[in-house]
Amino acid sequence: MNAADPAALGQRRSLAILFADLCDSTRISGECEPEQFAALLEALRGVFDTVINRHGGLIVRIDGDGLLCAFGYPEAREDAARRATEAALDLHDAVAALDQSFGLPGVSVRLHSGVHAGTVLVREGDMVRGRIEILGDATNVAARLCDAAGPDEILASEASLAGDRHFFETGGARAVSLAGRGAAIAALQVVGRAGIGTRLGARLRRGAAPFCGRLAEQAALRGALQGAAGGDQQRALIWGEAGIGKSRLLREFLAEAAAAGFAVHQGYCEAYLGARPLQPFAQIAQGLALQASDDPAGLSEAILGWARDPLAAPTVLAIDDWQWADDASHLLLGELLRLRQRGLLLILAGRPEAISAAQDFDLQAVPLHPLSGEESETVITGLLRSADPFRIERIRDLAGGSPLYIEELCHMQGARLPGDRGSGDAAAWLDALVQARFQRLAPDEAALVQTAAVIGHMVPLGLFCAVTGTAPDAAVLQALQDSDFLHQGELEGTLRFKHALTRDAIYRSIGMHDRRTLHARIAEALEQQAAAGQEAPPVDALAYHHAACGHGAMAIKYAMQAGDQAMAAGALDRAQAQFALALEQLADPGSQQELHRKLIGRFGRASVVDPSLEQLPVLERAATLAKAAGDREAKLLARYWLGSINYGLGNAAASIAQLERAREMLDPEARPSFSVHLLANLGQSHAIASHYDQARDFLTQAIDRKQAVVRPGEVPAGIAYAYASRAYVDAIQGHFPSAHKGFDAAMATLGGTFHPLISSVQSLRALGLICEHEHAACLPYIREAIEITYLSRARYLVMSCRAVEDYVQWLLSGDGAHVDRLIERTAWLNGSASRQRLSLYFGWLTRIMAETGDSAAAQRYYEAACQRADEGDRLGEGDACRAMALLAAKGQAAFEPRHYLDRAYASATLRQAPREQYETDLSAAEVQTLLGNSAAASAAHAQALAGFAALGMTSRIAAISPPVAAVP
Repeated sequence: MNAADPAALGQRRSLAILFADLCDSTRISGECEPEQFAALLEALRGVFDTVINRHGGLIVRIDGDGLLCAFGYPEAREDAARRATEAALDLHDAVAALDQSFGLPGVSVRLHSGVHAGTVLVREGDMVRGRIEILGDATNVAARLCDAAGPDEILASEASLAGDRHFFETGGARAVSLAGRGAAIAALQVVGRAGIGTRLGARLRRGAAPFCGRLAEQAALRGALQGAAGGDQQRALIWGEAGIGKSRLLREFLAEAAAAGFAVHQGYCEAYLGARPLQPFAQIAQGLALQASDDPAGLSEAILGWARDPLAAPTVLAIDDWQWADDASHLLLGELLRLRQRGLLLILAGRPEAISAAQDFDLQAVPLHPLSGEESETVITGLLRSADPFRIERIRDLAGGSPLYIEELCHMQGARLPGDRGSGDAAAWLDALVQARFQRLAPDEAALVQTAAVIGHMVPLGLFCAVTGTAPDAAVLQALQDSDFLHQGELEGTLRFKHALTRDAIYRSIGMHDRRTLHARIAEALEQQAAAGQEAPPVDALAYHHAACGHGAMAIKYAMQAGDQAMAAGALDRAQAQFALALEQLADPGSQQELHRKLIGRFGRASVVDPSLEQLPVLERAATLAKAAGDREAKLLARYWLGSINYGLGNAAASIAQLERAREMLDPEARPSFSVHLLANLGQSHAIASHYDQARDFLTQAIDRKQAVVRPGEVPAGIAYAYASRAYVDAIQGHFPSAHKGFDAAMATLGGTFHPLISSVQSLRALGLICEHEHAACLPYIREAIEITYLSRARYLVMSCRAVEDYVQWLLSGDGAHVDRLIERTAWLNGSASRQRLSLYFGWLTRIMAETGDSAAAQRYYEAACQRADEGDRLGEGDACRAMALLAAKGQAAFEPRHYLDRAYASATLRQAPREQYETDLSAAEVQTLLGNSAAASAAHAQALAGFAALGMTSRIAAISPPVAAVP
């Protein structure tokens, strides 16, 4: 095979793969005569051929009693995974029926099947490899799903079915572990069809996006409705690309028309399985209760006969997906409209291919455009109430205003989004939608679109011309726009893809060799433009293109520059991505030890403010490579940053273990400044583990040593955070004057200039003021922290700071809206990788639910707080226990009040936090009051007041006034 031959290399395609195999075939063959088993295999192959052809699939290979087939080749199909799943259901039914015809004693003839979709390489086959050869992970996953399926079971990957899932009845998603893959894959057991005929119906069954916007389009349709109500005949066409919301707008409008007294009758066209002729009119005839024969002539006559009679009431006839209408439907619609029936509104809805109907039938065109950014965010927040703002922004940008894309991305829930590191097959279903449309382009247009996809989502025309060697004229640009892939950009001299998802799907369709060649040409063109002085070198783009074409050294050079620029701008997420890219490109750390160390340090600094699980493997790999290269310094750095990231994730034990490993490798005399940071991080990790004595000791050592090693003009940010961490420990324990001094020292250390760590310092200060019961005073600090976290794009800090703000606002106003937001943010924080201080939010919510009378919710949050406390995060344990003690005194908890109070006292003792003890004394006084124990209530109340007074907590004392009155 000639590797230079394009046909030999093959083409990338998005396919759905179906594997099906006979269950227990070894036993069956052993219990049959050879002729019987041969007859069974022949019958199976006949079933395979009939069913797969019916569903538009291609049988690639039959191995004995097993079947491999593909959907989406040679003709690309947007519903390939649905077709594969429909075929699997029919195969299982047909094969089960063979039991009766063969009558083998003690044998059940059954299949087990797996369905998966993804981008694969398709090449010409032969006698060994089948009709075509399919190479790629999608084939392996489908085969493994088939292996994992039980007798008569169909397993389809959740990512493959996605938006088509609700055409089927399925069991719940289950994780299937596959050999060779680090993570399990989510698979659905498909048990039958759901009886739904349209994609909108499937989406509504799952939960479609909130209807939003479309004011101009609704106004146009309402105008037509008024005309029909006045006795005119009105005609309209709603048109737009797939997923833009045509069916949803039509549904909303038809409901409005029915409410206004119109008779509404609807049909739809479909391409799947070769729909019957005149399908939409057969559905309309059924709605009209017309007596019509099944043949097209009889149906046409019935429809026209109805149309010749005056309408009993103003009527709306609507047909969706008109682009798939058959010729007979076109002819019948033309005859119907020529009757000029009064009081009739006809509405068609279809994709751009249906626009010719506007001229054919004199329809008012109502085009649908993408949702605006604001409308998109409204839809996203309606589906994902607890999403962080950066995920909302990412979904908005990926979807490009398409309601369908928004829904699919939102329904991925906690999964990685397409384009994220390690996103795997998450985009398989969306890829099929895009690539089915892409396959219809002319070859020249397809080549231009692919080149643009390699350049990126936004395509500078000058770069596009330099790479393609041609300046597209107006006709070419119009053709690209008509194909609905490339449009004029908002910036002059640019093209853009309407959706980032579209660009990504096209990019994945390009073969590896072609892609690398294009990346190299783009990098060369960018450098030539920069050398000619046309513009500053786009270092982030150069890093990306050089990495993608295998120019590792150049990729590292530009990625470091891009990462440094992002760090300077506070864009930590972009900095992380650039430094991670550089680390991946470093092939031989042993010969480039200094560079390896620099990259570890820069990646760590970019990551520590916004920690995530994805950062840990990068650093683990760095540590492994450093060990292999014998580079003790790089290994030390990797362990240090692993400890720091685990601290940010709330994994106190793992953080302390990594930092202690680094401490064992460190010579503090040789690296005094680094030693300071290591001590500070150990102190912070012990603090979140509630080891306050060790925490204060390490933090104080770090602060004291830093005074001796600080350099002129240096901004020791790590020590600023050490000051703040020690100050928060002081506030937890009730040493408020020391806490205030510590927070002031932290800010002074940062020098009064912008720094991402200001958000961490000020959020800790706000938490310290909550401990002091100075709620109003903490708001300016938490709001400053929020503002900076948005600039630095630190997701966890944004949500945690917002949670603090919501809690304080509830304390000050009692407004339930703040509670709703606190619940949403806590849900996000609980589902995120970083769980630092998570028990605090659980404790607050336990208190709120107890005070508002929701004892069941209080119990749930109490259990969550206790679980975190058992894991070492005890910040919210006391609040949760005290709230449950009060509920117990009212008979609304599982245990007696003393159970909860004892745990709260034990937590205060363990944390050496007298302030927590006095809060528990006050709760004990309230409990005793509710129980009628006046003397015990008075004693506990007096003890609490004395304790608060000793700590100088005047605001807390004022909040207790009037004092608890013990009842006789």
